[in-house]
Amino acid sequence: MAKLNGVIRGVEPRVIEYEGVKFVNVKGMAKVGDIVVSSGDYWDIDKGDCFLIDRLYEGNASFTDNAGDVRVITDVGRGGEAAGVYGAYAHDFNVYEPCEASTETLLEARREELANIIATIAELEAKLADEKTLKVGDYARVINTGGSEKLAVGDIVVIDSIDPDDDELSLRVCPVLNPTHPAWVRTCGKVTPAEAKVAILAQVEAQFKEVA
Repeated sequence: MAKLNGVIRGVEPRVIEYEGVKFVNVKGMAKVGDIVVSSGDYWDIDKGDCFLIDRLYEGNASFTDNAGDVRVITDVGRGGEAAGVYGAYAHDFNVYEPCEASTETLLEARREELANIIATIAELEAKLADEKTLKVGDYARVINTGGSEKLAVGDIVVIDSIDPDDDELSLRVCPVLNPTHPAWVRTCGKVTPAEAKVAILAQVEAQFKEVA
């Protein structure tokens, strides 16, 4: 196969992970089942590319490079006699062999994953809360008029000002279809400009139907 995608390089430089299996850096020649990481450049292999040793060619570890050719790793970098078989110098590749991680190591890794997930959820929750929080200039849909006769539930408005100390009528809004007549309402729900446009067009169309 060509270079491996999804190889995880952690904080520990001697350890990599692929498909849930950890591999540790070792000295010596690669064996079947090991992963090699290129530290040199070839015309069809970039530095840092990872390959799985999946066969032996004349007793030497080999893999399929990015061009689909067979690469045989030897100390002298010599390939085979067959077409499509090329050599690669052993000193141009770092060897990683699969290792059995201890329970402590696995637990620590899962704790780290859980901490990352919790942090991501917290960020998304904060982002969602910010997206839902009304600010001056936002489009909104009236939910509770607070008794105002100027507006009806469902009207699309723009938030003009916010009074956090007024529990009854805390939002001063301007109707999009009648912006020169602001009013105070109790609650509104934030909408996007696109949602506001759709709602306003629906209201206008409804008015024409009533006239007709």
